[in-house]
Amino acid sequence: MTDPVGFHEARRLRASTLGLLGLVLGVLAPTTVAACGGGGAATPAKPVEMVPIVAARSSDAGVVANADAAKDGGAGELVESDDPDIRAMLKKLAVVRGLKPKKAIPGVELGRKDLIAKIRSKVEREIPPEAIRREGDVMKLHGFIPPEMDYLDETMKLLEAQLAGFYEPKDGTMYIAGDMDEMNSTATLAHELVHGLQDQYWDLKSRSDYKPGESDKQTALACLAEGDATSVMTDVILRRMKRTALDQSDDDYDNQMRASMNVGPSRKVPQAMRTSLVVPYVEGIKFVNALRRAGGFTMVDSAWRDPPTTTEQVMHIEKWRAHEAPLNVKVPTTTALGAGFVLDQEDTSGELGLRTAYEDWVSRRDAADIASGWGGDRGALYIRGDEVASMTHVRYDQGARPVNKLFETLVAGLTDKLGKPAIKRTDFVCFERKDTGPLAVRFSGDDLAVSAGPARRTLTTWSSAGRCAKAELWTREALAP
Repeated sequence: MTDPVGFHEARRLRASTLGLLGLVLGVLAPTTVAACGGGGAATPAKPVEMVPIVAARSSDAGVVANADAAKDGGAGELVESDDPDIRAMLKKLAVVRGLKPKKAIPGVELGRKDLIAKIRSKVEREIPPEAIRREGDVMKLHGFIPPEMDYLDETMKLLEAQLAGFYEPKDGTMYIAGDMDEMNSTATLAHELVHGLQDQYWDLKSRSDYKPGESDKQTALACLAEGDATSVMTDVILRRMKRTALDQSDDDYDNQMRASMNVGPSRKVPQAMRTSLVVPYVEGIKFVNALRRAGGFTMVDSAWRDPPTTTEQVMHIEKWRAHEAPLNVKVPTTTALGAGFVLDQEDTSGELGLRTAYEDWVSRRDAADIASGWGGDRGALYIRGDEVASMTHVRYDQGARPVNKLFETLVAGLTDKLGKPAIKRTDFVCFERKDTGPLAVRFSGDDLAVSAGPARRTLTTWSSAGRCAKAELWTREALAP
């Protein structure tokens, strides 16, 4: 999985339920995703098959169409690079993707430790420390990662096992690990150079800054960037066989990319972190391939000029075409929680963020079903001294889903995970947890509320600072008209 660490990077910090650093990672190039590779070099493990499964109906239509487009000269003259490998790949991408570089794209080869150090420095420089702390708090409150985990350190360890390279929009340079085999190097080079071309044509630099409260919008753009780069990279790998990325099904991409995160040391990382890292590639290539099937890379270029603004638009291309905007959802308040709590951060998870979160509680299929029909959401993290609490208010499109049935599916999954609930009603359920406080879910009409905490955190320990009786009042307040 190759990808530019500057672009995806400053973006997934959310105060709702996904992974801040996962977004920061989106601009990275983990070596184990579908056509991207198989297992980090730091810990040799049997690599996952690197070339995607392709169907017998394969064709090279996408490559041929873009070759004709490149001959037309609409992308300008090819700018030469000093490095022969970069020069050769850019010529290939001019044919496959139909884009020629406007200026040279330098490349730097680094050892894996130096690569990770550079990424960590970037994260610490561009993302406020309190934002990283908030992201970890939200993950812990929902039970996605252990309370004692150092979120930033564990994320860097995950990257060390998966990363192959990244493109940095801030200096227009591509950085690649020097310990890969030839095929992984080729895949990474293609992927990162596509990011470089995206930057030259559609300005990744101005879009890569951390923007509080806009996680879903930034994740949607990350999906477009990663999907474009991964689809082109797959074309490059399969071109000799006269096949393209369009010859593989969405399910194959999904299964292969997720499986690639379950080898070596990565398999020990909490599921939510692994999933957060891989979903922009999975959903991104599905979106881009759907665009290509509808109108080739010309349609992908149109998406760059008019990018998706929600992950719902990425996951349902017809909603992108219709420019379907999210519903307005107010930030939950804290009157019922008690005096003294103040808003620390608010954000929107979006359909993809919520689906990723639900996968920790129910099956992947059920999580997708529960997230489908998303209309809008707003999540908030509150603090009072050393206490933290989180509330997410989700609103479904009117009449789109039987929210009571979705609630029942969530309750069943949470019961399997956490045991018997302390309170269970037809519209509300709550589980007491000794470390991270009550976890509660309520539905009303087309709305769903999920609260976590309050919990008291210190440098080394977490403990519950609330009970389900108060969570019942708080979720009712959140869904009040």
